Amino acid sequence: MVVELNEQQREAVMHGNGPLLVLAGAGSGKTRVITTRIAALVADGTSPRDVLALTFTNKAAAEMRHRLGTMLGGRAGELWMSTFHSAAAQILRRHIHRLGYTSSFSIFDEQDCAKLLRQCLAEEGIDERAGTPAAIAWAIDRAKNEGLDPEALARRPFSRDVEVRVYRRYQRLLKRQNAVDFGDLIMLAARVLREESQVLAGYRARLRHVLVDEYQDTNRAQYLLLRLLADGERPNLCVVGDDDQSIYGWRGAEIRNILDFERDFPDAKVVRLEQNYRSTKTILAAAGAVVANNSDRKGKTLWTANPQGAPVTVAVAEDDLAEARLVMAEVRRLVGAGRRLHDIVIFYRTNAQSRAVEEAAMRAAMPYTIVGGIRFYERKEIKDLLAYLRVLANPADDVSLARIINTPARGIGDQTVSALRLAAREADCSITELLRRTPPPPGLAATSAARVRAFADLLDALRTTLDGTSVAIVVERLLEMTAYRERLDGAEGERTSRIENIDELLAVARDFDERSPLGETARTRLERFLEEAALVSDWDRTAEARDRLTLMTLHTSKGLEFPIVFILGMEEGIFPHQRVLGDAQALEEERRVCYVGMTRARAELYLFRAERRLRFGTISERPPSRFLEEIPEQYVKPVSTPAKPFRRPLERRAPSDPIGSSDPVMDYSYRQESPESFAEGGSLLPGTKVRHPTFGVGIVRRSEGRGEQEKLMVQFVRVGMKKLIRRFANLEIVSDGFDGGNPASGHGRAAPFYSR
Repeated sequence: MVVELNEQQREAVMHGNGPLLVLAGAGSGKTRVITTRIAALVADGTSPRDVLALTFTNKAAAEMRHRLGTMLGGRAGELWMSTFHSAAAQILRRHIHRLGYTSSFSIFDEQDCAKLLRQCLAEEGIDERAGTPAAIAWAIDRAKNEGLDPEALARRPFSRDVEVRVYRRYQRLLKRQNAVDFGDLIMLAARVLREESQVLAGYRARLRHVLVDEYQDTNRAQYLLLRLLADGERPNLCVVGDDDQSIYGWRGAEIRNILDFERDFPDAKVVRLEQNYRSTKTILAAAGAVVANNSDRKGKTLWTANPQGAPVTVAVAEDDLAEARLVMAEVRRLVGAGRRLHDIVIFYRTNAQSRAVEEAAMRAAMPYTIVGGIRFYERKEIKDLLAYLRVLANPADDVSLARIINTPARGIGDQTVSALRLAAREADCSITELLRRTPPPPGLAATSAARVRAFADLLDALRTTLDGTSVAIVVERLLEMTAYRERLDGAEGERTSRIENIDELLAVARDFDERSPLGETARTRLERFLEEAALVSDWDRTAEARDRLTLMTLHTSKGLEFPIVFILGMEEGIFPHQRVLGDAQALEEERRVCYVGMTRARAELYLFRAERRLRFGTISERPPSRFLEEIPEQYVKPVSTPAKPFRRPLERRAPSDPIGSSDPVMDYSYRQESPESFAEGGSLLPGTKVRHPTFGVGIVRRSEGRGEQEKLMVQFVRVGMKKLIRRFANLEIVSDGFDGGNPASGHGRAAPFYSR
C-alpha cells in the first residue's frame, strides 16, 4: 500500500488507539485520510469485520469502498461501511423484534409520513388549522433528531400539548403498521442498544474501530448512537469533519458535536488538515476571508501549493432575468474557449431562483441537469409499484395499502377505504389482515365488498410470486397481474415518460438481483431492495457522464467540486436569506453555506447579484450581500454589465410602505407582456416556449391542426423531442415579461462581459 500523504495526513493515519478528531478543511484530502487509515488498521492486524465506517450518502460510501478495494483487494468487502441510516437499519433488521416490531418493517418517506400525520390529526379531533401537518411534522422530526420520544418531549419546557398528543398517536400508528420513519431508524437503533445490554456488548466486542466522515453533520440522536457503539475507557472513535462546513442545522445537524469533541473525549488527539489540494490561492483566500467573520469555529488557516489563479469575478445585473442571461453568455464563452459543460455548475440559495436560470438555459439551447428535483423514487408510478412491494413484504403497512387499493382504478373509493380503516382500528388489526377475513368487514355495500374481495385475491396471488428469488421477476409479475403499464393515463408524451421510469425500475431491480448473495430468500431480498430504495439520495442516482450544465442549491453542493462555479443571488435577503438576518447563530451558518459554495471551485469563481429581483409577485431592490463586502478587494475583479433590465418597473412604492422591519428592500410593481403574443389564431407557433408539468421547459418545433385537436412536436431540454396533443398536455406558455421573447427586439440577448 503506497499512498502519498503530507505530514498532517500521515499523523492522522498512523494514530493508534484512542479518540481522534481530524479537522479537515475544504479540499484537504479527508477521504484519502479516512480510507488510508482504515487500510493501515487492517495492515496492522485489525480484521476488516471489526471496523465500522459511517458517512452520510451512499455515493460517499461507494467511493470509500472503491478506494479501499484498490488497497485491500477482496478484504474490502468484509468492511462494514455505510450511511448512518443504513447501518441503523441493519441493526434494526436483526434486533427490532425486541421492541415489538418484525424484521419486515417498512421505512416511510416524507409523503407517507404526511398521510399518517393527517390521519393522526383526524383521530385526535384536531383541526388542521390549529396544528398544521407541516408544523407538527417539523416538531416531531426535530424531537427525533434530538433523540426525544413523546414522553421526553412532554417533559421539555415550552413543548406544545398538540405536538405531544399527535407524536404519541403517530408512533402508535407507525408501530401498528410495523413501520418506521427516517428519525426512528437512528432513535430505535440507539434504544435497542441502550435497553438490551447483550446486544450492545456484542457490538462493542466486535467493533474495535469506529470511523465517521462529515462529523459536523451529525445530529444529537446520531451522536448518542455513536457514544453507545464506541464508549469505553479509551474508545477507538475517529471522526473527520470541518466545523466551517456545518450547514445543515435546519435539518437537525448539531455543530456542538464537533466543537465539543475534546470536552466529550478529554484525551482526544486533534489533527488539523490545512493544505488544500483543490482550489487556487485566490479562491481559497477569498473564501477564508468570508468564513473568518464567524466566531463559533475551531479555526484553521488553509493554504495551497496551487497557482494564484484568476481573481473572483463579481458581476452586477439589472435584474434576475438579466443575471440569468449574463450567466449563459459567460458559459457560452467558456465553452467556446474549450471548457465542457459538465465542468460548470450554477449554485443558488433557494429553489425558486432556478426558474430564471432554467429558462435562460433553454433559450441558449444549453443542455442542463437540475439536481434536487423530483427524486426517481418519489415519482408517482415508482411510488405506486413500491407500495405494492411494501405490502407484500409488510402486510401491516396500511399507508401503502391505501395507496394501491384503487391503483389502477378498480372502483374502491375513499368511503370504502375509510370504512376499512375504521373496521381495522376497531378489530385492532391491519387492513390487509381484515381483507383476509370472512365474512367481509361490516359497513360495506355488496358491490364494494366484492371489489375489496377481488383486491384481496390479487394480493394473495402476488404473494405467490415471492416463491422465487428475483426482485425483478416480482416486479414483472406485478405489472402483468395489475395491468399497471397498460392502464396508465395522461397524454402520449407523459405516458411514454412514465413507462420509461417503470423500465428504469426494472433495470434497478435486475442490477440489485445480480449483486445479491446466492441462497438469499426472496422475502429477505425484497426487504433489502425496499430498504435500499428508501435510503437512496439525489446524488446516488445522478448521471455523471453526460456533458450538461449542472444547476443546484448551495445546500446540495457539499462534497462536490467543479472547475468553474457560479453563485447567483448575492444580495441581502436572498443570500444571506431573509429569515436569518436577525439571528446571529443562523447567520453564521448562512456564512458557512457561502464558504462551502465558494470552495467547490477549482479554477474559476463567479459571484453574481441583481439590483432588482422578482420575489413574491413584486420587483424588490436589494443591496449587495454582506458576504461580497467581506472579500478583500485584491481578490476580486468587478465586471460592468450595461444591459437593460428585462423587467420594466412602473411604479415605485414609497420607502415607508410596510414591508417588514428587517427587510432592506424597495419594491416595484411590474408589467409582463401577455403570453398571447406567442400564439397566433389560438395555435402555438414554432419557437414558442412552454412548460410541461412532467418534462419541464421546452420549445415548440412543429404544430399541426388547431384548437383541441392541435398536435405538437416539442423539444424538451431534459427528455428530448416529445409528440403531444395540446388538450391533454396541460402546457403553460412561458413569458419572460420582455417583448414576448422576440429575438428581433434585442432584449432577449444576454449582455457580454464588457470588461474582458
